[in-house]
Amino acid sequence: MVGEGSSSRRWRVRGVLVVIAVGLVGGLGLFYARASWTLPYGVDLPKVVATVGERPITREAVYRRMRQHEGMKPGGFETHDPAAMGRLAGRVIDTLIQQQVMLDEAARMELAVTDAEVDAQYARTQASLGGGAEAFERKLREGRTDPRTLRGDIREFLTIQKLDATLQETLVVTEDEITKFFEANKAQLLQDHARVRHILVDSLEKAEDVLKRLSKDQQVFAELAKGYSLDAGSRSVGGELGWIARGQTEPEFDRAVFAMQAGDMSSPVRTRFGYHIIQVEEVQPAGRQTLADHREHILSILRQQKWQAVKGAWLETVAANASVWRAPGVPVSPAEAG
Repeated sequence: MVGEGSSSRRWRVRGVLVVIAVGLVGGLGLFYARASWTLPYGVDLPKVVATVGERPITREAVYRRMRQHEGMKPGGFETHDPAAMGRLAGRVIDTLIQQQVMLDEAARMELAVTDAEVDAQYARTQASLGGGAEAFERKLREGRTDPRTLRGDIREFLTIQKLDATLQETLVVTEDEITKFFEANKAQLLQDHARVRHILVDSLEKAEDVLKRLSKDQQVFAELAKGYSLDAGSRSVGGELGWIARGQTEPEFDRAVFAMQAGDMSSPVRTRFGYHIIQVEEVQPAGRQTLADHREHILSILRQQKWQAVKGAWLETVAANASVWRAPGVPVSPAEAG
């Protein structure tokens, strides 16, 4: 590990945890990175900007994340403002340090993400952009990345997500808290729900072929979903999406689901993801729902809220026990500078 020089200092977390995810839901921000990145934005960095234990954080990683930020900002950055770009670089470096601290903690807790989980998220990311495999590969090239790099980003994102979920499970939520939340949020919670499954394909012809086979024997729905569906998240479980609320899914999908009764199957429904064959397995109108129907969902919400309240302090503690070094002279975020 690089030793601490007289002008260097240990990194400390301050304030609310910087968002470390790069927007996997709806497509990774890296797809929108701009092409010009030689000495991005006038920010000159050493080859290694920081280390967490023996793991280096490189300037290439910082520049790539800065390009992701630019791609998600309408119109791009005002790159002629070197002070603003320095502040962004400082925030990015903090983010990458925090991310590595959390990845190391996940490794210590033996939390691992499987290849199947990475594959499923990769497929969801591709599907969320629409346009099929060719358009997806073009986006990768435009973002100066490749499938291997994207899969690495996804694995890190899912690992931290798993760490969050594991730590949330340790938080205590009382029945009184659950009841109070239900009473205070009935208007939002009590919506029509349906338990559904679907098969997603990329053409009307394929959808009609699947529907023809189902018209002969609906018992093969799960088998056809595993063999045909492009939705990797539900394909392995026979197309099951579980319970969805009215207004939660794509408008075309939503209208089809809540126009059906339990046991009904749709004709092909087109959304931006492709063509769906949908089967409604069970319907639960809002008027028949009770606290018991929403208990697990409320428990999850309250644990998330409690975790967000203590996450910064938890990360402070973990970081204090980590060996973190930051290169002298690299930009610092406004919170740390202040």
